Amino acid sequence: MSEIAFYLAAFFLAILGTAFFRLELVLPLIIFYAVSHDLKKASFFAFGSGLFTDLVSGQFLGVSSIFYLLASAGVLLYKNRYQPKLIPVLAMLVFWEAIYGLFIRGYFQ
Repeated sequence: MSEIAFYLAAFFLAILGTAFFRLELVLPLIIFYAVSHDLKKASFFAFGSGLFTDLVSGQFLGVSSIFYLLASAGVLLYKNRYQPKLIPVLAMLVFWEAIYGLFIRGYFQ
């Protein structure tokens, strides 16, 4: 599939997931994309899909992006057999997830 088709699918799944089902329908698409592409493309796709989901659902921008980045980083770490070059990426994403969980989610909800 081309890059635009993945982004269109993510956008429509974000609309369906937030408007009708209240499910993370974009997450399987992100996992598939992370398996079939490299770190840079998968991270950019996960971040963009998170922004789409946040725009459609009305959440703070970046909240879903952090979750999707963690999911794609975990898939990439498993795919690359936990190579040392990807461990700092996972550590940074875990740090941002902790910041999100402690401050943003705890403060605003």
